[in-house]
Amino acid sequence: MTSQTPQTLSAYPSDRSAWFALILLILAVLLAFIDRQVLALLVEPVKADLSLTDTQIGLLQGPAFALFYALAALPLGWMVDSTNRRNLIIAGMVVWSAATIGCGLAPSFGWMFLARIGVGVGEACLIPAVFSLIPDLFRPDRRATAFGAYVASALLGASLAMIFGGIAIGWLDSHDSIMFGLQESWRQTFVVVGLPGFILAAAYFLMREPARQEVSGAGTGFAEAFAHVKRHAKPFAYAALGLSAIGALAQSILAWLPAILQRGYGLSPQDAAFSLGWVVAFASIAGGLLVSRLPRWFARWDPDRPTVTAAVAGSAAALAIGIAGWFTDTSLSVALVYGAMLLPAFAAYGLTPVLIQAMAPNEMRGRIVAVAKLLEYSAVSVVAVAVGMLSDMRPGDPDGLQWATALCLLLTAVAAVIGFGLLRRSVRNEVLVQR
Repeated sequence: MTSQTPQTLSAYPSDRSAWFALILLILAVLLAFIDRQVLALLVEPVKADLSLTDTQIGLLQGPAFALFYALAALPLGWMVDSTNRRNLIIAGMVVWSAATIGCGLAPSFGWMFLARIGVGVGEACLIPAVFSLIPDLFRPDRRATAFGAYVASALLGASLAMIFGGIAIGWLDSHDSIMFGLQESWRQTFVVVGLPGFILAAAYFLMREPARQEVSGAGTGFAEAFAHVKRHAKPFAYAALGLSAIGALAQSILAWLPAILQRGYGLSPQDAAFSLGWVVAFASIAGGLLVSRLPRWFARWDPDRPTVTAAVAGSAAALAIGIAGWFTDTSLSVALVYGAMLLPAFAAYGLTPVLIQAMAPNEMRGRIVAVAKLLEYSAVSVVAVAVGMLSDMRPGDPDGLQWATALCLLLTAVAAVIGFGLLRRSVRNEVLVQR
């Protein structure tokens, strides 16, 4: 941080306004998860109708969404730190909802690729804005509760995406009718999940933009943010490695596991969605609970670095469980093993907001989060394409996709353990990271 004296705190919103705003933020995050995740449930019909390879599916789930999400997050992170965040979320929500509908209208891989870019760009402002808004909505003594509610809801979003996506797919498949001028149920599903975004965007006009709190005078340009990162280069590099790897691990499970169950074990899209939805829901809830408890447990024997130590433990547990993925041979065991792998992965991933809050002053958080997301989603893109390419190397093998996914998951878990482990060794006290 700079040595300048912080400005006088503005009045915080009332508790009612703060919690109303948090509910809207949580709903936006849940909706964003559904809109980005629905493709994972529809891999098989989309692949068949558009004549795609697994590599192309990897491009749609990786670079088309994740890489452009990350690139857009840089300018949008700057806007989060310098403009009206509520209006930015509204604009982003309209863009990603329209792009989700566009996925259902896509006649080819190229059009689908462009639509997925729109989903990524639209969603890119959301997480930096959430990280920036919560500290301005809640007083310091209430932020942990607010962040805990957000993290638990964000983690649960993946399972809700699968459950509600499965409901939509099952309902549309059973009715077998033309809707929105579209005959294929997978196209109709994209439209159905995209429409609610416009309603939620309208509800955001009821939310007021809060005043920025605890402003340190650090500046709103990217130069100041990069200078801050440069002063703490090693901790930021290690944190980026751990965050990117654990994020890629979790995203890869959510992106490819529905297709593994459909292709390798004969489940329908809706059955795969329901099976995984409840498994991921358990992992999300349990992982969210661990986010608040793990640092307290590890504080007993590592009081100066409890959060980082907890992230190391979560990554190591995910790695240990992932090794069992090589020995699974039924749909139930696959769902349970990878669901169990998600639990500690979600816990480690859920701790990253706490680390970022400690490593960035208030008016830099949007940009620091944007840089972190650029690195994380670059890793997601690389792993998504790697899974697709490795799977295509074993054409006609129903186990090829499972083999490719298991291999990439183990490599990302190892990288997460190394990243968070190096971060733990590089800092003596988590509080000192932000200075």
